[in-house]
Amino acid sequence: MRKTVLFVFLLIPFISFSQSLGIKGGLNHSWVKSSGKNDNPMPLNGPTVGLVFYPGISKVFDIGIEPSYSIYGMKVHGLLVDNNGTVIKSVTESVKYKYLEFPITFNIFPVNKKVVLNLHAGVSPMIFLAGTDRSNSVRVKNKLQISPLFGVTAGYYLSKHTFVQLTGRYMFTTRAVYENSLFDDTVYAINVFAVLGYKF
Repeated sequence: MRKTVLFVFLLIPFISFSQSLGIKGGLNHSWVKSSGKNDNPMPLNGPTVGLVFYPGISKVFDIGIEPSYSIYGMKVHGLLVDNNGTVIKSVTESVKYKYLEFPITFNIFPVNKKVVLNLHAGVSPMIFLAGTDRSNSVRVKNKLQISPLFGVTAGYYLSKHTFVQLTGRYMFTTRAVYENSLFDDTVYAINVFAVLGYKF
């Protein structure tokens, strides 16, 4: 609860000074590489929703601030056995972790009144909120991550003030994520999301 309240207060200055405001929603395609002691985990698809702020520094350069709620994780294989150790069947379990993230991007925009195109790079502070793992075998080690990212955005102005954008982005964590030694320290993700925004 305290994290949420602090998060809301942090938004106030961004809302006050932003020239553009948008709502975003999309998908995270995330995966974790195996260290060789286990079969490679499979990618997991999870939602991402949030807000997008642009302060309007100039027509060709701007900073994007994107407070978001996102889910990352993986799918892992396992064996279901009985009391005698006999394998009953193979199962796949989703390991999901919920984050409050705060991507900050540096954007380069070609000047165009109708079409929105940009290349961007930045970092995303990520605060761990909760996780789901039925076997409780994969636990989070560091609850704060600073994840580099880069991507591209294409969009269009529907009117003088209203715009839509589609963003593709690649990001990865830089600190150890899981306590379980079967997996590498890094979570990789491809983010794809749409933004419906308004320019004041």
